Amino acid sequence: MGMVQATKAADAALKSAGVRLVGYDNVGDGRITVIVEGTISAVKTAIQTAKLMVPGVTGSVKSE
Repeated sequence: MGMVQATKAADAALKSAGVRLVGYDNVGDGRITVIVEGTISAVKTAIQTAKLMVPGVTGSVKSE
């Protein structure tokens, strides 16, 4: 996922659930990771929405 798709995914995620954008991470090969934080349910909702709205989005939930 490139920067344009990452921005669209972040926009969809932030508008769909009570999550906060932490930042972006360039993981190489033109792929960008969008990092959000919030409750587990909010993050899951945000990822599901981003997947539906932006082709090529994958996602997982990690807690630290």
